[in-house]
Amino acid sequence: MLLHRVCREQADVIAAARAGREADERLRAHVAGCASCREAVEVVTWMRRLADTTGERRELPPAATIWWKAQLARRWESERRASRPIEQMQRVELGLGLASVAALVAWVWPALPSWIDRFVAPFLATRVLPARLVPLPEAAGHAVVLVLVVLLLGGMLIAFAHRALADE
Repeated sequence: MLLHRVCREQADVIAAARAGREADERLRAHVAGCASCREAVEVVTWMRRLADTTGERRELPPAATIWWKAQLARRWESERRASRPIEQMQRVELGLGLASVAALVAWVWPALPSWIDRFVAPFLATRVLPARLVPLPEAAGHAVVLVLVVLLLGGMLIAFAHRALADE
């Protein structure tokens, strides 16, 4: 295992290389014979070249603009943090709404054919689908009403879900 020793002259060599000044004769002779100091000079020289790149330098905006943008970013972050519980509650409301609609449909399902016979079938038979145009058996009337109800509720649920998800 190689141990890296720090040379006694290395601090002076690095200081001269950092300052960009020419080292005196004694330091130049030392750097020529010391691998550690030669490597340190190469690293410092390379870092100076890197720092002195002549790329386009952009001027910083005024301090007031930087401060204003920082305040704006801070305000946006606090608004986002404050609205997070509301967004989570909207998801909960959507889930509870869908669950309540499913529970309502399950509860009403056994009574649906009698309701169709009592309220909807006479309306369909006299106004929407007169018997002389399309004679429907009783079971077909139930199916038509059921399809219409499902399409109506499904469309409403899709519209509600789309609106809730678009707000995110």
